Amino acid sequence: MTSGSWMKRTCPRCYVKLKPVHIGSELATVELDRCEVCKGIYLDDGELKALTGKRSLARWLTKHAKEGEHSRLACPGCGGSLESLLPGKVQVEVCRNCHGLWLDWSELNMLLNVTPEDLKQAERDLEDPEGLFGPPGEGTDDHGPVSLLGWLSHKLHRK
Repeated sequence: MTSGSWMKRTCPRCYVKLKPVHIGSELATVELDRCEVCKGIYLDDGELKALTGKRSLARWLTKHAKEGEHSRLACPGCGGSLESLLPGKVQVEVCRNCHGLWLDWSELNMLLNVTPEDLKQAERDLEDPEGLFGPPGEGTDDHGPVSLLGWLSHKLHRK
């Protein structure tokens, strides 16, 4: 996020200004944008990967940003259209333009636990929504540090 741009950012649900919150982990320090009313969180492109190390999840969200169902929410980062996606049965909103990510409060904890297998199933669901091509195959992918879940949740609740 560029300095001062947070002042223009508003919550897509509550329409109040988002507050910048600096969060640091062993992986990186990022500046999240958080709604003080609904506790929703906006992540700029790259911040999810920087915080969690979940490269496969970040890639999946970017790859499918234009394939989700149109959301009624506008992107806090650029004002573009948000698309609803379901990685691992967690509904999140991703911007078609800037690839920013809007998370409702409950979605943060669930998203941090999405596995590579969940992403593979979500990929199949996008390609075959009716389940016509059978059960999932085997494979591996990278995992991010799920231990970050409790730490990040604690940090955001204290603010």
